[in-house]
Amino acid sequence: MKCLASIVLLAISSIATVFARTEVGRHKSGFDYILYDDGQASIVGTYYDSLGDVFIPPYVVANKKQYLVTEIAAKAFYGKQVTKVTIEGDNSIIIRKNAFSGVKGLKEFNIINKNLDAEIGGFSGVGTLVQFKGEGIPNIVDKYCQRLLKQWNLPVGKNYKYVDDKTKKQDLFTLGKNMQNTFGIYDKIAYPDNAANVAFIGSGSSNGLSRLYRIMAIVMGFSYEEVLVGCDNMHYCWNYVKVNVYNQNTKKWHVYDIQDPIYKTTVFDNGSFQKESTFLNTLKRYYGSTTTIDPHKFIVFNNRYNYPNENRVNNLSNSENFDDWLKRTNGGVRTL
Repeated sequence: MKCLASIVLLAISSIATVFARTEVGRHKSGFDYILYDDGQASIVGTYYDSLGDVFIPPYVVANKKQYLVTEIAAKAFYGKQVTKVTIEGDNSIIIRKNAFSGVKGLKEFNIINKNLDAEIGGFSGVGTLVQFKGEGIPNIVDKYCQRLLKQWNLPVGKNYKYVDDKTKKQDLFTLGKNMQNTFGIYDKIAYPDNAANVAFIGSGSSNGLSRLYRIMAIVMGFSYEEVLVGCDNMHYCWNYVKVNVYNQNTKKWHVYDIQDPIYKTTVFDNGSFQKESTFLNTLKRYYGSTTTIDPHKFIVFNNRYNYPNENRVNNLSNSENFDDWLKRTNGGVRTL
């Protein structure tokens, strides 16, 4: 037992040693840096009130030594006038909560770095005019979703292949409930259809919210072919989920509408997974009473995040007729 205890204490001591670091100085060069003995640096502020276009460097040189930038601290840009932020490089950087709180005039956040991470609330207070873009979007959005899912006690990376449909529906329902409690249905932000904007700003359109719901489900472990984003291509978007709802032998594509209100006391509602034919009544409010809605014109989105140039990066068409998608992928049966 003494030997085991010694091993445990040694392991704890080793972990503490890895994470413990000492500040060795401060450096000012456009930004205010804290330098650490492990060769890393944190951006903690800037002495300029108006910065215009901001480039976050991958490293900073102080006293002839290179320090890797690994952190943007809380309130680092508080109250500063910034038009554009660009983060490049391949070093791991964490954006702390409220790092950009109170920033003024921000219109573009360009994430090139594919190892960028952000705490929940890392982009709080950036305003409603900003557009999140860049090839690092998929990585940072997925990591952000992981943080939210863990906060909501939902799985990350679960293998749903052999999970029964009752559990699948429960998890998808719980996901929607948490999203409704966290994100606002508000399309008067500048780019409400961008899933990154919805995640980081906290609100978006039915398009953006449905995209984020799908991303969350995929991060949970659902196949990208089990949860889709559908749209009437005019007014409204929703999610298609392939589940068995009415104890039928065949799984079919049902509609999950992220904007359909869920009461806080509701633990589960099987009716949230609607037949597509029933869901058409929801859409009638956007059309004239005499207009016939043709569901065979509905589309599904192939691009996932909807940030600028995503299609070029991933060589995907933006959308596809749902009937055509089902035929091309042998994707199953609709509930019309």
